[in-house]
Amino acid sequence: MKGHLDKYPDYIKNGGKYQIPKDYYERLKYLFELPEKEGRKLAGEDYGLWKYVHEFFRDKDIAFSDIEPSVIDFRDAQRNVASKTISQEERRIKGHNQEKRERLYQKSQPSGKELYKASAVALAAEGGMAFCMGVYRKRKAGRRLSQFDGDDWKELGIDTAGASAKGGIRGAAVYGMSNFTATPAAVASAFVSAVFGVLAEAGRLKAGVINEEDFLIHSEIFCLDATVSAVSAVLGEVLIPIPVLGAVIGNVAGMVLYGIAKDTMTEEEQRIILQYNQGRIELGETLAQQYQHLMGQMEEETRKFGSLVDWAFSEETNVAFEGSVKLAEHCGVRQNKILKNKSDIDGYFLV
Repeated sequence: MKGHLDKYPDYIKNGGKYQIPKDYYERLKYLFELPEKEGRKLAGEDYGLWKYVHEFFRDKDIAFSDIEPSVIDFRDAQRNVASKTISQEERRIKGHNQEKRERLYQKSQPSGKELYKASAVALAAEGGMAFCMGVYRKRKAGRRLSQFDGDDWKELGIDTAGASAKGGIRGAAVYGMSNFTATPAAVASAFVSAVFGVLAEAGRLKAGVINEEDFLIHSEIFCLDATVSAVSAVLGEVLIPIPVLGAVIGNVAGMVLYGIAKDTMTEEEQRIILQYNQGRIELGETLAQQYQHLMGQMEEETRKFGSLVDWAFSEETNVAFEGSVKLAEHCGVRQNKILKNKSDIDGYFLV
C-alpha cells in the first residue's frame, strides 16, 4: 500500500480503497487500535511493526476506513491453491444465494393473515363505495342529508352491508385464486363479478321473477360487465402496484363508471365511455407486448452475463484470463483500466 500510494498519491482522494487478505487485515487492525502505552510494551519485531503501522497512518493521507478485508486469507490466494479457493468461494456464494432464495420464497407464501387483510380491504372499499353512491343518488333526487328518514338509512345500510359482503368475498376469492392457482388477480376479480351476477339472476329465475330467456340475456350482460371488470382491474394494478388491492380498487372504479354510463348518460356520453374502455384494452395489450419484449432482453442479457462469468472463472488459467477481460468489457470498465496481457500486468504491479 505504501509503494502504491507513493506512486499514486490521489488514489484515495479519487474514491479508491485498498483490499488486503483477511488475516493481514485483522493483524493490521489489532496493531492500529493498540494504544501507545500497550504498544511500547511489545518487544522486538512486534514493536517495530506496531511503530511502523502508526507512522504509516500518521505520514500518509489515508484512514483505516480506506482499507477493507477480502473474504480469504493470504494463504488462500497463493498460486498453487488459487483454483481451489475460487471453487470453494463459488460454492459458498451459490449456497448463500440458495438460502436467500428459500427464505424469500417462504416469506412470499400465501397466509391466512394476508387472506384476511385482502378480504378486509376489499370489504371496506366496496362497502364504502356503495354507501357513497347511495347517498349521492338520494342527494341527486333532491333530498338533503337532514331530510333522510329511517327508511332511507335502512336502505343505505342494507345496500352497504350487501356490497361489503360481496367485497369481502371478492377479496378473499381474488387472493386465493391468484396465490393458490395460476390465475392473475385481474381475471380472478372479473370471474367473481360474473359469478355474483349470474347467481343473483339464478335466484330470480328460481323465484319466478324472470323467465329463462331473461335469465340468459341478463347473464350475458353480467359477462360483459365482467369483461369491463377485468380491464379495470388490469388498469388498477398498473396504477396501484400492490397485488390484489390494485385489482379490487380498479374493479370498483371501472364498474361504477360503467354503471353510471349504462343508467344515466346519453348515447354520446356512453360512446365516449366505451371508447375510453377500448383505449384501456389497447393499453393493456401494448403493455403486455412491451413486457414480453423487455423480459426477452433481460433473459438474453442474463444468459450472456452468466456465460461470461463461467468463462472468467474457468479452471484453465489462460481461458479464465481471457474471460475476465471480456467480462470487464461487458460490465463497462474503461479500456485503459483493463489488464489485457502480460505487459499490462507487469506495468501495473512492477513499475
